[in-house]
Amino acid sequence: MEEGIIKAISEAGLGLGSLLIMAGLFVYQLKTNREIQKDHKEAYGALGSQIAKNTEVQQEMVHAIREFRETDRKVIQSIEYCKNKNGDRSGVRP
Repeated sequence: MEEGIIKAISEAGLGLGSLLIMAGLFVYQLKTNREIQKDHKEAYGALGSQIAKNTEVQQEMVHAIREFRETDRKVIQSIEYCKNKNGDRSGVRP
């Protein structure tokens, strides 16, 4: 009978040890997952910041293109004005 009790305690102890190891691994995995989530959060924050910068640059480019088009339009108007004022002499050498 004592052998049965010792065997039961021994098996229970082995089971409890395995359970403790598994619990430790579970806690370690949770900690690791939290660190990974933190890294992902930082990466997403950096990505969001880069997207905002890119959007700002795109808006500046659109503004510069509009200014260029306005300048281009004014130059064309000036050329047309000169042609109309002096007559079109595009084929005549100066």
